[in-house]
Amino acid sequence: MLAVHDLGALLQSKGMPLSYLAVVVEVCSPRHAKTVLEAHPPLSNALPCRIAIYGRDGETTIETLPPTMLLAGFGKTGLEPVAREAETLLKEIIEASPPMEA
Repeated sequence: MLAVHDLGALLQSKGMPLSYLAVVVEVCSPRHAKTVLEAHPPLSNALPCRIAIYGRDGETTIETLPPTMLLAGFGKTGLEPVAREAETLLKEIIEASPPMEA
């Protein structure tokens, strides 16, 4: 884990409160990041991987933009295996996440 961004607190500090929990967690696999960055530096725009956590109406959602989908947006081929590996790791992190109160 690289960083946790409490979007609700950030917006509250700017006078724009949210009515629900909104957090983004940045995670990174150094091995995957190095492979991707050496192959195609513009992919740095998609790093680090982010996991969104938000709670509304008593329900908490944890999700991410799949690395395979992000990779496809850059039109760079040959990195699909590393994107699939990173996606698997993200899914494991999400599935292992403890329940949260919304």
